[in-house]
Amino acid sequence: MNAPDRINAWTAANQALLGAEFGVLKARLMPGGAASGWDGNPSALDAARAAMPARAPIDTLADAFALSAFERSLVLLVAGAEMDAELADLCGHAVGQPQHPWATFGLALNLLPDPHWSALARTQPLRRWRLIEVEPDSALVNARLRLDERVLHYLAGMNLMDARLLPLLRALPPPVLLAEPHAALAQAIAEQLMASHDGTEDLAWHAGEDARTDVGEDAAATKDPSRPPPLLFLHGDDASGREDVAARCAQVLGLRVHALDAQGLPGSLAELADVAVLWEREAALGAGALFIACDDDAAAAVAGQGAGGSAALPDASVVARARAFADRVDGLIFMGARTPIALRRDTRFHAVDRPSAAGQRALWTAALGQAAADREAEIEAVAAQFRLSARGIASAAAAALPANGALWRACRERASAPLGELAHRIVARATWDDLVLPAAQKATLAQIVTHVRHRRQVLETWGFADRGGRGLGITVLFAGDSGTGKTFAAEVLATELSLDLFRVDVSGVVSKYIGETEKNLRRVFDAAEESGAVLLFDEADALFGKRSEVRDSHDRYANVEVSYLLQRMESYRGLAILTTNHKAALDSAFLRRLRFVVQFPFPETAEREAIWRRAFPAATPTDHLAFDKLARLQASGGQIQNMALGAAFLAAADGGAVTMAHVLNAVRTDGTRFDRPVSDTETRGWV
Repeated sequence: MNAPDRINAWTAANQALLGAEFGVLKARLMPGGAASGWDGNPSALDAARAAMPARAPIDTLADAFALSAFERSLVLLVAGAEMDAELADLCGHAVGQPQHPWATFGLALNLLPDPHWSALARTQPLRRWRLIEVEPDSALVNARLRLDERVLHYLAGMNLMDARLLPLLRALPPPVLLAEPHAALAQAIAEQLMASHDGTEDLAWHAGEDARTDVGEDAAATKDPSRPPPLLFLHGDDASGREDVAARCAQVLGLRVHALDAQGLPGSLAELADVAVLWEREAALGAGALFIACDDDAAAAVAGQGAGGSAALPDASVVARARAFADRVDGLIFMGARTPIALRRDTRFHAVDRPSAAGQRALWTAALGQAAADREAEIEAVAAQFRLSARGIASAAAAALPANGALWRACRERASAPLGELAHRIVARATWDDLVLPAAQKATLAQIVTHVRHRRQVLETWGFADRGGRGLGITVLFAGDSGTGKTFAAEVLATELSLDLFRVDVSGVVSKYIGETEKNLRRVFDAAEESGAVLLFDEADALFGKRSEVRDSHDRYANVEVSYLLQRMESYRGLAILTTNHKAALDSAFLRRLRFVVQFPFPETAEREAIWRRAFPAATPTDHLAFDKLARLQASGGQIQNMALGAAFLAAADGGAVTMAHVLNAVRTDGTRFDRPVSDTETRGWV
């Protein structure tokens, strides 16, 4: 029998079993049925049970929530009143109100065996787990009882996720590719959990007799199936890796796992408790484990704070909601954030960081399969430059394999996306031939390229990285007046290294709110490390200025931001280029942490002539331009580019080639921008 046939057979058998269960209730609802103790046709019920190819949902429900025999029968009575019209009519007639064809608690107390009043107490399973809903504004005995829609569908054989949870949850499939340390961690966690519990069912869901009371006793930290498993906190810089470790661990345990984004959690404790109950009910019905993905930015802001027990959330942050939710929900729970968060419940912390260069090489080899043997040089290059997660490597390899595409390009396309919200991408096309600088500055720029290309060999193979994580980043300062070619030189480096270039929006990074600048800087550096991009901080003195004397709290936090930045730069493994027009304004401690400082001088006459010659593209028509005369003009490279562009527009308007007259007009126009009239000495003989 194939899978669809087995499912159809199980569904039909379950419907037959429900029909037999409802038949017993109908018999008791008949006039004199309950008093006589007649339960209809017991042999039909026995036959229906025997025909079930697998466990019936009603039995799984009763066991999962530790229902008494009376509570189980009450669930069937309420379900029957909603699924069977005849049974519903009998309920109404049994209480003398045929116009009310539904089940009530009073009817159940008189009809069902072994009744007890506590069945509908709020702390008992039927209402604690929202299995049965009581019509509001009515006496408990006479109120209409309804079965929660999710539970009703479950009894009918449709085990579908509660619609109220669907917007919050997403299924985590087993990882396609996993770094060896992450796989070992997942296996170790699974083995520890299995060693301390009797089975995976107790790991995914913990109810038992203590579900009937709000008072619990501490269990010994030994093998005890009644003790809920500890929360497993996965922290580190590999966000997708944290999810994959949780998914692999659940796979080893034979469980499913869903991810919940903490940003979607409600802000009030009452609503938070509702979501916790709904999830616990889902876990009991087979949803398995839960992974709480806590927003990293929020985590960094409040990491290390103690877990309070106030009746209201201390703030509306993502971490506050995640912490409150994690402290209330039961079962097997994973939580992921970059930074550990203090919780009240028993917690185990495990680090999950992005794979090292050696680990990435192993992942690339596994992802590429047989094709890896012919692409060793490519693998070595991308592993040294990019810090991708296993999931990112699997995606890049899948994109590159079909057409034998370049791994470097696939990495750039997948890794640069996280920087889109933080910085502006510059399309770098400039080459060494376009750059006009003195020989000493060009030589320093060439050294920067050398450091980036041979970073892995020197730091890892030759052992320099073993001395510590500080000072491994390649941070460069470009200092010089505006227009002297600092940004242009950054483009040249990005082009030479085949890396994306992102200009960080300093105005968007610096914030007047305490802690926001530090958070934004961390996001920039983290995203840049993964993408391998070149970061360009224009006018860096706004970020890296001298630490001031502390006069108030704002000065203290501003100094904290600078100190954080200095520490982050020392551990940053990418290329960061900082530009400034005022080198003297930079903090001396910051200058000591730079790998290179390149001073961009104002161009001399020979350099200005070279810039003028490169200012007009080959396709631009020109007519007897005297570049030696143009070089007499005291102008920076940026100004020359602007004046050449202006002259080209004037020539296009005249319908001819660019002449010295066009350039002269453009120079005069440019001079008005800076209130700097052009002297006759500079332009004599131009026209």
